[in-house]
Amino acid sequence: MEQLASRVGRFGLAAELDPDESRLLATPHGELPQQATVDAVWRIEGLTVLAWALEFADLPGLDELADPPALVERIGLFAEGIPAPRLRPTAEIAVMDRRLLAIHWRLREFGLHPRAMDFRAFAAHAPFGPFDPSGLPIVDGDLAIAGAPIARAEPELVTRTRSAARERHRAILWLGGQGARYGSIETNT
Repeated sequence: MEQLASRVGRFGLAAELDPDESRLLATPHGELPQQATVDAVWRIEGLTVLAWALEFADLPGLDELADPPALVERIGLFAEGIPAPRLRPTAEIAVMDRRLLAIHWRLREFGLHPRAMDFRAFAAHAPFGPFDPSGLPIVDGDLAIAGAPIARAEPELVTRTRSAARERHRAILWLGGQGARYGSIETNT
């Protein structure tokens, strides 16, 4: 954290941090409450989306977690200078927004009603608008996790994937201007 806090100061970014982020960076090593640590680790999934939007990294598969050291290297966070970002086209970001919403929705819906569904048919008539499911892992018509339809996937993997999907959804919403403070973004599905 000290190295990250130093970089924030060096680049004059302290004013860009929300209060929770400032507290996180100011907390001495080993004194961060466990839940704050867990929340901070999950934020890496959101950072992956922001890195994707700036063309620094590809998004991992929906059931894969970000690789923090690789992500930090790709962004150049601790390099002498951060590479010049280039924001992806608005249309590409809009497609990803819809895709991340659909993934998050399906995982939440499965958590509430654990049963199979025809995800492709849902894509054509989703209440939040149609979306293109191509490129998403689909097995037996439903969203797949680790090669199995969600209804047959390992429960622990479904839970982990849902947590990652929530953070990725939060990041794309923030990127689209849904809120000034990243931490205040609601990921309603």
